Amino acid sequence: MNPFEILGIHPPRLSISALDLERDYHCLSLLCHPDHHASDEALAKTSALNAAYRALRDPWSRADAFLKWVPGATLAPQKSHDISSLANAYFEIQESEDLQGLRDFAFEVETRLNRLESERESLFQSIDSQLSQGLSGEKNRGLLAASLKDLIDFKRSLDSMLRDLRMRLAGQG
Repeated sequence: MNPFEILGIHPPRLSISALDLERDYHCLSLLCHPDHHASDEALAKTSALNAAYRALRDPWSRADAFLKWVPGATLAPQKSHDISSLANAYFEIQESEDLQGLRDFAFEVETRLNRLESERESLFQSIDSQLSQGLSGEKNRGLLAASLKDLIDFKRSLDSMLRDLRMRLAGQG
């Protein structure tokens, strides 16, 4: 089921605040919680509500849900984040025994992840603005969705690199 609909977020918004999301979740939870309404329907509604909240509480998983549930958000991504040069440097540093080089590269990846957060916020606001204005045309919606998909893929690659670097550093430190 569509987590945006379950939590009553119409139209779907990416830049909903964590506080607003939590407040809406708790209000809806009180209306259908099995402790207050003993029925199989209440249990099913609470289960769906919990799953929707888990899907939307993290901005990156919210972006995944957005791509899955918002119509027209399915065009192939346009690669604006080139991971190839970073991946090449990553593989070179993995072959190296240079501990300081590993630390420096991990710092660079962390820095890029931090910059990606502000880029995500900006893109979320842009998409929400387009949605509130009726998002003229499927092409516009698809282009925004493609940018979002590219951003998500790039973040996943950086997260994976950083996780591997930290494990390697922990083993050598």
